[in-house]
Amino acid sequence: MSYRMYPCEKKYEKNEAVGKMKIIVDTREQSPFLFRGYDCQIEPGTLHTGDYSLAGMVEKIVLERKTIGDLASCMTSGRARFEREMERMRDFESAAVIVEGPLAEIRGGKYRCGLNPDSFEQSILSLMIRYRVPFLFGWHRRHAEWLAFNCLRHFWNHRAEYGSRVAFSPFRP
Repeated sequence: MSYRMYPCEKKYEKNEAVGKMKIIVDTREQSPFLFRGYDCQIEPGTLHTGDYSLAGMVEKIVLERKTIGDLASCMTSGRARFEREMERMRDFESAAVIVEGPLAEIRGGKYRCGLNPDSFEQSILSLMIRYRVPFLFGWHRRHAEWLAFNCLRHFWNHRAEYGSRVAFSPFRP
């Protein structure tokens, strides 16, 4: 299995009956994924929660993007704000935190923060269980972008095909 299947290297299965997927990118996102080479349209918008969603489904699916450094800040000085965000994410049909960087960077303490690596990882696990929102770790930015696109694509295809609630999180009934 190759992890090099990024845009233009593989044709993605899509539902032709509903047209091209339109990704909403929050206008406040400081370093947004551009989804170049992906079969989708991008539309800037203001999202109440998260950084990415789908047109017509902004109350159904949300993705929050974080770098390892951002996430470290969210576990320390920005904890209260991040927990409010996670609380809102819990109410979506599908939600995830996409992290630009592998979990190994956290375990190795490769971030600028005094947070102990074990405490950092335990905080992530605690938040995942408490709010039922998974954290998906990309090996690097491009892989994280690929994860975000494919989370949105699968949700969009399942909604188009089945038209009903789609559970993305392994923590949801």
